Amino acid sequence: MKKYNLLLLIPFLLCGCTQNPSVPDPSDPGIISSLDYEVDPSIIVYDYDEEIVHNTELQLSYLNDPDYENVPEIADGNHELSIPEPFELVWSFDYDVEQYELFISEHRNMKDSMYYVFDKDIVNIYNLKLGTDYYYAVKDKDADVISKTGHFKTSSEGIRNLKIDGVTNTRDLGGKTLKNGKKFVQGNVYRCANADNITFEGKEEMNRLGIKTEIDLRDTGTLNASPIGENVDYYAYKMYYNDYSNYLERNCEAVKKVFKVLANEDAYPLCYHCRIGTDRTGIITYLLLGLLGAEEEDIYRDYLFSNFGLIEDVRTLHGKDVNNVQLYYDAINDFPGTTLQEHIFNFLISIGLSEEELETIIELNTEDVSYKDLDVLMDDRPIVINAEDFELDEGLKMAGNDIRFVSLNRKPNLGFGAYFSIEEEKQYDFYFYMYTNNLKIKACDAFSLTIDGVKMAVTDKTFNNLHYRSTSGIYVASRLASESLEPGDYYLKMTNIVTDNNASALGADVARVIIIPRPE
Repeated sequence: MKKYNLLLLIPFLLCGCTQNPSVPDPSDPGIISSLDYEVDPSIIVYDYDEEIVHNTELQLSYLNDPDYENVPEIADGNHELSIPEPFELVWSFDYDVEQYELFISEHRNMKDSMYYVFDKDIVNIYNLKLGTDYYYAVKDKDADVISKTGHFKTSSEGIRNLKIDGVTNTRDLGGKTLKNGKKFVQGNVYRCANADNITFEGKEEMNRLGIKTEIDLRDTGTLNASPIGENVDYYAYKMYYNDYSNYLERNCEAVKKVFKVLANEDAYPLCYHCRIGTDRTGIITYLLLGLLGAEEEDIYRDYLFSNFGLIEDVRTLHGKDVNNVQLYYDAINDFPGTTLQEHIFNFLISIGLSEEELETIIELNTEDVSYKDLDVLMDDRPIVINAEDFELDEGLKMAGNDIRFVSLNRKPNLGFGAYFSIEEEKQYDFYFYMYTNNLKIKACDAFSLTIDGVKMAVTDKTFNNLHYRSTSGIYVASRLASESLEPGDYYLKMTNIVTDNNASALGADVARVIIIPRPE
């Protein structure tokens, strides 16, 4: 194996690499206490003065373009362009070595090192975090001595896309600066395409990333265990894809399950994916980034970056059918709030997430944040009334956490009531998380709503206009009414009604009522 002495190596590096390495201070003994090897000063490692750039020139041309919809033509979903730029790392021994052990750490004492084995002394390193100081040391695999620590730093600019052999369209959601000035934690949440064809090298890299959990969003072809590794927890939460609804309406239950996992600290680091890691994966990413308070431009740019992977077709923000991001953007913004973060917070509450779970997700994924720093809806929290708190009319029954209307001789004049309290005079929207067995009937013709005996106007937008499905059995959060209320205690009553034009309306299964204050 060819070796370079120091005098010959340095000119080569200055000419052939974008970085400018220098030998560390000889008087610095190096600190590698956590690796428990004796330092051999004859092993040469380097300090790199210039920051390491993570993205390729093509990727940077897009990421630095002020127009985030202006994706390069070559990034058309048919070429593998999602892999980052490698960092060429070098070292030098004064004797021949069969195999090298390389340790890379974010700590000067080499704590929690990533471990590699190579048979050459010039290697390409991928998947480093953005804006991070790294330290490295190298040793002969057959010896018990090690080099002192070299140092390099990565640039904070760009996006942390990853090279995982056998998996395309992979990136870390972390590193983005949020609207509150804090950052999404790197190394927590990864999005990717399916990992069915992951190679041994890809598994090794996933192991270095510490992946504990895989969430599979495909509607078909899901597995029984994670292909990433034996010790990776695997969840298959089917999200429907090829139909005529938007992702939110069709997949509320799957979204809820995913965010329940995101609220579990023990699940991190985790990755989630569908088939190509773009659309179903995209809606989860949209909701998560929005919940944390990311800039909308960063959310859309992250989605469009999928065009650099092997996704088979171009994605835009204004595609057809389910690929039209505008569909779920409009549905989310129908929920009360003044910011996207508040809209998403209220939507996730409506489908069954608790405030505590959403606050936990924000805390776990935001650098240097505590509960007192969370300002989303601090003064205007929604009121949630779950099915177990309903007062049932005769003929109704509980089924799990849902209320089932029971028809008697096709005359289902049945309903339920619930108490709630208002602390501040505002306009309140009343959402019912429910599904109906007859989407051809407008809500205003199927239900009667009263507050303290006073009839409320039921909107005619739900079921037919607000939601796009033409079949039954899908839970949606339907806004049935809006009312201005003064502080006080109230009793809401929902009754299923029958008219001459609606003789067969059998009501709906209702899981909860969500009362959300509208911002002034």
